[in-house]
Amino acid sequence: MNPAPFQPPADTDQRQRGARRRELETSKEQERELDWLAALVQVRLERLFRGDTTEEPAEDTTGDPANPSPFSPQLPPIPEPPPLPAANSIASMDASPWAQLAAELADEPLARLALALLLAAQLRPQALDALQVRNPQLERRFSECGGVVRESGFEPTGDTLALLADGGQVAGRLAVLRLLAEEGPLRRLGLLAPPEGDAPLKGGLRLSGAWLEWIAGAGPRPGDELAAATARRLTTEMAWQDLVLPAGTLRQSAAGDSARTGEGGEGDGRGRLREGEAEGGGG
Repeated sequence: MNPAPFQPPADTDQRQRGARRRELETSKEQERELDWLAALVQVRLERLFRGDTTEEPAEDTTGDPANPSPFSPQLPPIPEPPPLPAANSIASMDASPWAQLAAELADEPLARLALALLLAAQLRPQALDALQVRNPQLERRFSECGGVVRESGFEPTGDTLALLADGGQVAGRLAVLRLLAEEGPLRRLGLLAPPEGDAPLKGGLRLSGAWLEWIAGAGPRPGDELAAATARRLTTEMAWQDLVLPAGTLRQSAAGDSARTGEGGEGDGRGRLREGEAEGGGG
């Protein structure tokens, strides 16, 4: 008689289905974020090629506003980032790591853009290939695009982030400098790999491997291990009299009790001598 096939416990099967659901949702969220980043790269480059990196699109003065000329100088609009998941979804245990991190950075739009840029370098590097375009007038790469070109591909820098933020204007570059500072959210959370010693806007920006693993669902959130190992309050049903102390420590405790109560004697009997020690012996 053949044995019955192994059936995993119901709770195990439920956990596996929950994990697969979170993985699918995480991939969808990151696809939407990377689609936004790729669209932003194209818009910023098109504006750069036209020589206009301002935030306000130029007004179409070539004809009917309802039917602009195909040669209109109007610049493409800046794409909006995808909406964040609802707060109650983020607070639940089913929220993906990406949703949790994006929610933490919700008050820092530039930090969210930086995170999308760092993710693109790892998960969709082809989205950054266009940033290697050369300036035909100078026969070299556009300075505004920044980046470090390595054999593995294009690695973004602070210059790259500033271009995507506001076209590389001074205000955006200053904002990027503040973001990349030690007290900024990226350094504070440890999201960035250690810098290579270059100037703040010139060094390559890489997402920490531990954070990348957590976002992908392949490891614990960085810092959780430390939190789990920190000191915590312990409780016991034992009384003070059960404490075993050296004779010297016990005499000091008794003397302290006498000083506090103003009474003579050997204190309140707290603790007992360690085995093998006499009342009058040394510690």
